[in-house]
Amino acid sequence: MPTIVTYNALISACDKGKQLSQAVELFKVVQRQGLVPDVVTYNTLISVCQTSSHVIDLSADEKGSWPQLALEIFQAMKQQGLVPNVVTYSALVSACEKGRRPQGAFKVFETMQRQGVVPNVITYNALISACEKGKQPERALELFEAMQQQGLVPDVITSSALISACEKGRQPGRALE
Repeated sequence: MPTIVTYNALISACDKGKQLSQAVELFKVVQRQGLVPDVVTYNTLISVCQTSSHVIDLSADEKGSWPQLALEIFQAMKQQGLVPNVVTYSALVSACEKGRRPQGAFKVFETMQRQGVVPNVITYNALISACEKGKQPERALELFEAMQQQGLVPDVITSSALISACEKGRQPGRALE
């Protein structure tokens, strides 16, 4: 009989193959078989939400956009007593950012900080991208500064997101500072 590790790998493969409905169906199978989802299961499902631009149904009565679904999965994870980690929060921030909900991304970030979870480069990249969507170049620059003060090394994604945020905020020169 497959274990939760097997299902996590299958859900992850569905995510990579953009087989989003299949990933959700596998999660339903996990529940029907009485297996207990772990942090990896929930992180992978939240990741599925960030790669989707579709409406995904967990059940007939749970409909919502993908950032909303990611938040619902996050709540289910916490209700199960699992402790979210930096991967969880980064995937959730990214789902909100990709769903064009920059305020949601920042709410998640604030929750993350209150819980004592330290953001990583991926978290900051998603937040800076959220600033682009929200046309907030000043906030993007503040995040870039905070990231460096934390000792994190920006990568090419950071630079690209920062340039885009400044451009969309009609301050392209700021990205060169």
